Amino acid sequence: TNLQSLNLAYNNLWSLPKDSLCDLVNLRKLNVSHNHILDVLDLGLENCEMPEFRKLDFSHNHLTTWRSGSAFR
Repeated sequence: TNLQSLNLAYNNLWSLPKDSLCDLVNLRKLNVSHNHILDVLDLGLENCEMPEFRKLDFSHNHLTTWRSGSAFR
């Protein structure tokens, strides 16, 4: 739960299991760059309470949609 930065870049990811990162309440930075993610919802974070979250590196993916209201809580 104390993890503040997680780098998952270059892992050939298409998605993350739903709510798999929700226990990381102190997470500030998540790097999922250079993967195959199509939609921000594929990160499985929509139901997570992450008050310290500040930075998402989503670059070099295959993003096709950014949904209105898809900001993390």
